[in-house]
Amino acid sequence: MAIKTDDKHPDVIALRTEEEKSQALQGDRAKEEEKLGQLTQLYMSRKQSNKQALLEAEADRLLGGTGTLPSADNDLKDIEAIEHKIAVLDIAISKQKAEVDKVRSRFSVHLCQINRAQYVEIERRIAKAVQELAAANEEEIRFFQALLDAGCSSISFRPMRINAIGIMADDQSVARFHEREVKEFCPEAAA
Repeated sequence: MAIKTDDKHPDVIALRTEEEKSQALQGDRAKEEEKLGQLTQLYMSRKQSNKQALLEAEADRLLGGTGTLPSADNDLKDIEAIEHKIAVLDIAISKQKAEVDKVRSRFSVHLCQINRAQYVEIERRIAKAVQELAAANEEEIRFFQALLDAGCSSISFRPMRINAIGIMADDQSVARFHEREVKEFCPEAAA
């Protein structure tokens, strides 16, 4: 089980703070998006009714009256203002995401550092087990070969080596590949 960091650690506090900012910005954007949808819908319905009002105003002028033309300028200004605010929020969200990623990276480094010893011990156990399995595989091969060399023509034992692991003598075996990986990426775990 990995060791967790104390909730009062500065990296944990910084990450939580940045994530909260990010969530707040996302919430603000969602609210603005909802307002935009409502205003757009209102604008479209007014535009439909304005079409009828325009026709009636034109008809009144034709008949010699004075028809007033309805205006949708205020609706468009409100829509543009919200679209502008959403565009600004999108930029802020993008910048905040970069900040969260930076803080999360710093936190990840810290978390890996405090768990390094446990990781090395696990890798040491795996390396030892792979080597032991490869050695047992090799011993089984020698055992069966010794039976054949002794003149046994019918062996009643079933070979049960794990071929997927292979043997250390085979440079292309998984056991040998694993040994190289451990030496390169976690030399402290090399047996």
